[in-house]
Amino acid sequence: MVGAFTFGAVALTVAVLGLLIAAPGFLPKPEWGLVAFAGSVACGGAGLFVSLLHFLRNESDRTFAVLCSIPNVVAVATPVLALIARR
Repeated sequence: MVGAFTFGAVALTVAVLGLLIAAPGFLPKPEWGLVAFAGSVACGGAGLFVSLLHFLRNESDRTFAVLCSIPNVVAVATPVLALIARR
């Protein structure tokens, strides 16, 4: 479950970065841009929560939880920082 959320967070972060680099204007063009931003925050937040639970409950696999939390933090921070910077 941790890996699935992390994979989703990485995919949505790539989509958000692609939007930020390639899109001439900001949201809502393309129309799915807002969905990608919201999905990145939601999937990254859920992945971070699951990574934290995995870290607390599994003593033998804490490295995996820490490594999976890094892309989840990036997935949350990228759209939030982009929205703050565009204001």
